Amino acid sequence: MIKFNDLQLFGGKYPPTRKLPSKLAKSRYILCAVSAKRRSNAQNASLSQFFGRSCATPSLRKQRLCLQASTLLALLFFAAFAFSACAIEDGRAWGVIDAKLEAKVDIGSGRWDDSLKAYRSSDDRRVRIKSIKLHLSEFGLSTGGENTGKLSFDPTNPPPPYTNCHSDHCHLPDSSIISYDEIEKILQQSGSNAKSLLTLAVDRELVLFKDDLPVTSGFEALNVEVNRGKYDGLVAKILSVELELSVYENELWVSHVLESKLFDKPVFLSANYQFGEDKKYRQNVGLALELGISFIDKVAWSKLGETEELDQFWTQFTGALKLKKLDFNEL
Repeated sequence: MIKFNDLQLFGGKYPPTRKLPSKLAKSRYILCAVSAKRRSNAQNASLSQFFGRSCATPSLRKQRLCLQASTLLALLFFAAFAFSACAIEDGRAWGVIDAKLEAKVDIGSGRWDDSLKAYRSSDDRRVRIKSIKLHLSEFGLSTGGENTGKLSFDPTNPPPPYTNCHSDHCHLPDSSIISYDEIEKILQQSGSNAKSLLTLAVDRELVLFKDDLPVTSGFEALNVEVNRGKYDGLVAKILSVELELSVYENELWVSHVLESKLFDKPVFLSANYQFGEDKKYRQNVGLALELGISFIDKVAWSKLGETEELDQFWTQFTGALKLKKLDFNEL
């Protein structure tokens, strides 16, 4: 027989201090309690088939514990199924790159002649730069293999624009230095054994000078999917260059319009990016493509009509281009 004071109502005993309800209300409570007990017994019977007798008790606390246990068991089954497969499904990228690149001319200090509104060259000439346009054919990550340790060039007779090679580095026309490893990677990119490239962007025009003023231009390559692997550098391939400038000679300004089609020269920056199951999924790449003002130094402007002198000029121009890694948020 069910005692009124022992009824389990809403998770607890009926308060004995309260005034007892009427007989009609009391009978309703008893009917509800009997119905609840029958439902509880039916649930406990099904639970006992799976968890044993400990779950078959009418205790509300034990029923909750059993429910938690069943939920945990279901989660464990799901986890075991999920981790039994490959970490990344076939066809899904191992990572994503967000890249930003800006291009500008590095003027340096002490180059500006305010009286003639022109730039000084190292041989004390004055050059007014009207416009510079670069056309990038491709920009991306280098996916080459390991360095064999053998140089493909002779440091005693290095290819232009490198000079005075010693102590594992060479000198550039702008007085900066570049390591043998950097030169080797640049030569491999431009040679027949060039490393493959994971393309981030193609066919972009970059304006460095416009209407006699230096400007900064650039582009973004966002949400580019990357396969699993190791990438040892960044490469910007220059397809063509257009220059318009004037040189002050014999008290006259002589205009030069230079255009190099099929330039296809790579600018390389050593870097290290890895994508795999234990690597960061999304990575940011911030770069600056800078043209040093040294490209106007010691140029035989009057002889640029000759093929040899023109080739030398474009070689010097290539040497003045550099990629620099910048903070992604600064661009």
